[in-house]
Amino acid sequence: MKPNEFIVLAGRLAAGVDASAAERRSATSRAYYGAYHTAVNFLIAAGLQPPREHGEVQRMLARNDKALAASYLLSDL
Repeated sequence: MKPNEFIVLAGRLAAGVDASAAERRSATSRAYYGAYHTAVNFLIAAGLQPPREHGEVQRMLARNDKALAASYLLSDL
């Protein structure tokens, strides 16, 4: 599955006027995984070996001034 597919699904789940708590939680989870896999792809494209731990991906992004905001956003999810 492509990262953007997770994000699109998250949008659909969250967009419902009568979205249930489970749908909203699932939307957050799917948005996180979409963002996480996008970040991993970014690290790979930058020539870095992405770590296996999710938190370390955020820390690697935080070490780069241009990716710092992305680190914060990923952490918020």
